[in-house]
Amino acid sequence: MPFTISKVEISHVFVPEGMEFLCTMPVRLSEENPQWVPSVAHERATFEGTLISCGIVVQLISLSGYRRG
Repeated sequence: MPFTISKVEISHVFVPEGMEFLCTMPVRLSEENPQWVPSVAHERATFEGTLISCGIVVQLISLSGYRRG
């Protein structure tokens, strides 16, 4: 699941759901302040990295408690 979310977010800086939540368009954000688009892209990249890291940690924890039989 984390990799699916990251794949979608890596391919697009703005997904339709995000724009719907912000109630705006990317062009409007650029007009207001040109630094907002890179800032949002940076935040999304941070979220993706955190999501993947948490997924790996949960998997490693669950595998460490696994026993055969």
